[in-house]
Amino acid sequence: MGVGQIELSDYSFDDLDALRLRVIERMEYVRTEKMREAVARLEGIARELGMDRGDVVAHLTGKPAKKRRRRATLKYRNPRDPTRTWSGRGKKPDWVLQHLSAGGRIEDLRITAPTPEDQR
Repeated sequence: MGVGQIELSDYSFDDLDALRLRVIERMEYVRTEKMREAVARLEGIARELGMDRGDVVAHLTGKPAKKRRRRATLKYRNPRDPTRTWSGRGKKPDWVLQHLSAGGRIEDLRITAPTPEDQR
């Protein structure tokens, strides 16, 4: 059905309002789909030119591409629960603080031989 074929005078205010909401919802869906298609095409072109998404975004925004940070190596392990580890970055976990407040040293918690599970 074409747009010109809808007779709007037959609809009540509530029906028109519901129709308006459905139209807006559909427009947002179609716009999102078109954006996804456009991004996929642009990424394909960028790959053909030996670039990635970060390179393109950096060029468009004038900001340098962000370098992906590698996961931090685990450095400390909870002796009471070996599944709990810490890289030494950020806030100290509770188990580290408890160990230190009990008079322990941070070096007591250092991982000397990583297990396969530590290689995340």
